[in-house]
Amino acid sequence: MFQNFDSRWFDNGQEVIYSTNSKGNGVRETGSALWPGGLTTIQGVQPRTIGRAFSGNISLPYNTRVDYVINWLTDKVRPINLGLLYFDEPDEAGHKFGPDSPEVAQAIQKVDAGLGYLRQRLNETNLLNKVNIIITSDHGMIAADKGFVNIDKCIDRYQGKVLDGLQNCKNIYTYSKDNEQLKKMHFQKNSRIAPIVLEAKAGYIITTNRTPRDLVTKGAHGYDPEKVQEMRPFFLAYGPSFKSNFTHTHPINIVDIYPLMCEILSVETAPNNGTLSEVKELLITPPAEKLSLSNLKEKLFETTGITFFVIIVLSSLVGGIYCIGAVRQSRITARKRRIFGRVSSPLRAFPDARALLQSDDDEGSDDL
Repeated sequence: MFQNFDSRWFDNGQEVIYSTNSKGNGVRETGSALWPGGLTTIQGVQPRTIGRAFSGNISLPYNTRVDYVINWLTDKVRPINLGLLYFDEPDEAGHKFGPDSPEVAQAIQKVDAGLGYLRQRLNETNLLNKVNIIITSDHGMIAADKGFVNIDKCIDRYQGKVLDGLQNCKNIYTYSKDNEQLKKMHFQKNSRIAPIVLEAKAGYIITTNRTPRDLVTKGAHGYDPEKVQEMRPFFLAYGPSFKSNFTHTHPINIVDIYPLMCEILSVETAPNNGTLSEVKELLITPPAEKLSLSNLKEKLFETTGITFFVIIVLSSLVGGIYCIGAVRQSRITARKRRIFGRVSSPLRAFPDARALLQSDDDEGSDDL
């Protein structure tokens, strides 16, 4: 069966943080608690996981996820030095009820309680001041209250003037693949990008005649963060390597988090688009305890570990575009989960499709 965590979809030459972590000196272990893509073996490395039985199980309590990470950190035989923890709310509540709804406030309280439990467990295990914690997100959210844009109503298929029709369509931006705006978005070189790219204006949802008529979404994301500031996620950090009571003077690009993590983990970065100098001022000078894991088993908590976890947030807080190397799995609806149990690709019925999709070379650039 062709699962969505099959490494053939992920191991395409790009390096994820747990692969980089494994290349450092000493004992290196990574734990992944429902981290998107975290079940996948990449470059021969697979993190410690909760298990495939829980893959995509967003109902697994946050406290249970935290307990897994703490147990991995305190393992006397194979302790991890890098933990990846994923909280799925308040994204789902935001889509269903809208980002300003009481339900989203309740979801945020649930996330806050999960973080409080993490702090409690770190304190109980004498790790609170020895572990670096980064909290961030992959996007924000706004109310989808402007309406739908049915692009089929803008296109005269019989005349073949698709681009002209879309350019005259209200409440969307239409770009040909060579448009300069797509270059700014780093969305131009990849061979999978279609000749025409559409972008909804803030608050609108793009639909077609095939879109279910009962579609209801009260919150949305995916808009250009340069145009819609609410799309920007946030960044918080705490631990012995970070300055206290420090606010960064300008927004952080999330691609810069990868070299930041590598600096704390004392590992060399793989080729990437991040810039350490953009975020290095977050760190104390010199870092309190540079990570040295050669004697981790004997001196378990005398070194600095890092817990990095993503929380999907809806606030208009400072951050950047999420692009750290972990490929986010598509969320499936509750109905599909009930029907299929676990996710498998319908492409398994088409033997050539996988090879075609995996032929994903960029057109003369390393930049997406």
